[in-house]
Amino acid sequence: MNNVSISKTKSGSYQVNVYIPSDVRQALGVSHSRLAQVVKTKLKAHELETNYLNQISQARMGKVSNLAVHNSAITFEDFYKKDWLPAYLSGSTGHAGQVPRLSTSNLTQRLFRLHILPLFGSYTLIELNNNPSLVIDKLSQHAITFANVKQLSSYTSQVFAEAKYRKYLNSDNISPEIHRVPATRKIQLKRHREVSGGDALTVNELLDWLNAVEYDYQSQQLCLQDYVMFFLTLFIGDRKSETYGLQWSDISLEQGYIDIIHSLDENGNLQPTKEGKQTRFKITHKLVLLLRVWKTKQCQQLTATGINITPQQFVFTYTNARGQVNQPVNPFYLNNRLKTIRSGTLS
Repeated sequence: MNNVSISKTKSGSYQVNVYIPSDVRQALGVSHSRLAQVVKTKLKAHELETNYLNQISQARMGKVSNLAVHNSAITFEDFYKKDWLPAYLSGSTGHAGQVPRLSTSNLTQRLFRLHILPLFGSYTLIELNNNPSLVIDKLSQHAITFANVKQLSSYTSQVFAEAKYRKYLNSDNISPEIHRVPATRKIQLKRHREVSGGDALTVNELLDWLNAVEYDYQSQQLCLQDYVMFFLTLFIGDRKSETYGLQWSDISLEQGYIDIIHSLDENGNLQPTKEGKQTRFKITHKLVLLLRVWKTKQCQQLTATGINITPQQFVFTYTNARGQVNQPVNPFYLNNRLKTIRSGTLS
């Protein structure tokens, strides 16, 4: 008896029908006598047919245990959405065993949407697992233009490890080989920085920036808030997200210090700092004066719109494209201001 048949559907796809003999159903972990799987191309249908026949043959030789045959034909994208992503969001994937922050999970899903799924989404798990070189080659090619390919490799590896754990695959052939993917673009950028003297500004370059910021402020091309934000970030040397997360309760203008105790994620939510530390910075008299002037002006601006300042008021806010005032600044706020200065005064 032929255990597998392939038929073309009206939509142009192909349906693979599988008869599971009674003597191997328990070994394969299936209770039904028939399974059906629809794939887009005839080639994939024949690959699926070969896989099913191999699984049945392996089961009869006692080499397959409790493996649901039909699961191995699921596409990478479907498995990611159905199984891996919910497991990741619950904190059960990877080595940390922790529920990811909202900002981290958003970044992870963006990496899948923009990079990983376009590479592997349409392939079946079994097709990729049987061809580790295909996975390595695609990631290596992507590494030519994308610097953070190691993170893509890590997430791809986690998907196959999870597929094995959930018995979609009999083995994980990808994770042991994923280290072969080179960080081509990252290495190129590192070499470029070494040749050009690194990321740090020279004294003259720093003076040029300071003069440009001062010029733009004096000529009213840069508002007071952005002027204060630039000098505060430059002086204390914190991460931009930590500057964005500053509230007036974190600053003592009387005693002249700033406490960095949290950061602002891309959704405008306060989070602990990246390393979970709380740091106090003593600030100069000039910066105290600037902050005092800005606090007074911010209070006037917000009061005029019916908003009363509280100790939890963000030091730096903006009006978004929908006209909503007093919104936490977005992650690219300071970068965009610096680009304006670079393309204007500095050029």
